[in-house]
Amino acid sequence: MDNELNSCIEKVRGLPNYASAPGFPEQDYASALCFAIMADDSYNPEVGITANMLAKVQTSRWPYVGKAVFGGMKHLVSVDNGGNYAELWHSGENWYAVTGRENKVWGEGIHQVEGIRRGATAHRATITFIRRAFRKTRRGGCGNC
Repeated sequence: MDNELNSCIEKVRGLPNYASAPGFPEQDYASALCFAIMADDSYNPEVGITANMLAKVQTSRWPYVGKAVFGGMKHLVSVDNGGNYAELWHSGENWYAVTGRENKVWGEGIHQVEGIRRGATAHRATITFIRRAFRKTRRGGCGNC
């Protein structure tokens, strides 16, 4: 991992509102959060990573959607790149994008994310999710993705 990512992981893990994700190694999940934060439109590199930014990517607009898939789903990250909003959820080894009607790539619904292999790390799944979810609506790029 590069120095910028390692620095981000340290900052994220040091914030008072950081909470690990069950089933994922702490380093892996913190790395996923870093990519989500850097892809978010409200991220400002000059200000850096704040507790508010962390809360934003760790919070779902639709907390009850986890009951929509047999066996349940768990929220991993939320990203708003200024042109689109999507959340990455997982159920076992399957990965889903949850989107509202304003989403310009998939439209409203729960969509299996193509390109994320079963058993993928949170870090790898988040990178693929960001590339897929924001491919048509990037406003000035999408951070480090």
